[in-house]
Amino acid sequence: MTVMAATEHVDRYDDGAVRSRCHRLDGRVDGPFETFAPDGQPLVRAAFKAGQVDGPMLVYGPGGVLMQQFSFRDGVLEGETVVYEAGAPAMRLPYRAGVLEGEATFLDAAGRIVRRTTFAAGAREGRTTEYYPSGRIREIAHYRRNTPHGETLRYEEDGRLKERLCFDLGQQVRCPKVRS
Repeated sequence: MTVMAATEHVDRYDDGAVRSRCHRLDGRVDGPFETFAPDGQPLVRAAFKAGQVDGPMLVYGPGGVLMQQFSFRDGVLEGETVVYEAGAPAMRLPYRAGVLEGEATFLDAAGRIVRRTTFAAGAREGRTTEYYPSGRIREIAHYRRNTPHGETLRYEEDGRLKERLCFDLGQQVRCPKVRS
């Protein structure tokens, strides 16, 4: 039985600067993979196994600022994806088997939570809560298959109920009376 060793492959820009670097085994990318801008700043860093992304993938913007962080298993998104703005997390998105599944969190530039949304099979499903910068609840809404469904409550920043709306699969309906 012959065991083949991975060989390094480097692609270069016309001026000789490294454009990409990876290892190949049996003609497929296997191990660390990196791409670079002409100025040498990283663009993508990822891990591959048998030609599939497997593990973290980091995507960088101008100046080498981290823009996105993905997690893959056998070429499929699995785990938390983080989207950054100006170097700070702006979205945390849960993936299972390549589909949004679970609670996603959206943050403002100061790192405060502005929204939490539950996803199932890639669509909003269940409760979504939006927050004021103070951390108080702005709105609680419910969704079914990405469509407003059920009660939506909107609040003033001081916590007083501002508005109560009800939906039946996206169509606004009369809300049932609340019993005291």
